[in-house]
Amino acid sequence: MLKTAVHFSLPRGYIPTEQNVGTFLNQLLVYKEKLIRAIEFLLLHPDTDAALPACDSKPLGFLRLISDEVPFEFIQRMMNADGPTKK
Repeated sequence: MLKTAVHFSLPRGYIPTEQNVGTFLNQLLVYKEKLIRAIEFLLLHPDTDAALPACDSKPLGFLRLISDEVPFEFIQRMMNADGPTKK
């Protein structure tokens, strides 16, 4: 449900450079806010545990959902930089 409802979007033809990294980071904040609102909405309903994914990087996990949605392997690189702790 979260995968179909919340999307990360960048302007058409966006190329990640030092000069326009602000655009990427701004869209990352927008994506975060949309994701938080969607999760808050799901938490209002009974049986929420069945609706929310586990917070891990397994195929149906929350971290995988975010990692697959954000382009340029940004989240995956952050998780790799974190080492074995995977915080």
